[in-house]
Amino acid sequence: MRGAKANRSGLSASKRAWLAHLRACARTGEPLRGYAKRKGLSEHSLYQAAKELRALGAWGPRAAKPRRPSPSAFVQLETPLQGSAESAWRIRLPNGVSLEGGAPLGEGALRTLIEALAPL
Repeated sequence: MRGAKANRSGLSASKRAWLAHLRACARTGEPLRGYAKRKGLSEHSLYQAAKELRALGAWGPRAAKPRRPSPSAFVQLETPLQGSAESAWRIRLPNGVSLEGGAPLGEGALRTLIEALAPL
């Protein structure tokens, strides 16, 4: 990416070409790695171009990855205690964990439980 002539924008033809790839990749929402592979480009060169173009102010800052809120280790559930031999409810998580409870859950308690388990 060095040594090519610059135009009025101050970017060399090579940098303009890489910028076009970066913009096309951004439009697809695809990660740079996947875009480079699909287009037959060097992944390293594409990342290097992004770094250099960011330093020149021609390409936006690296987007921060969205962070999921960390789940609480404990969730308080208030349910009436009623003895029962069978479970009143059972929840199976995608990771294979099952949770069971003998007391019926009210709508608020069930919602709290689901919201706490959703990020897992």
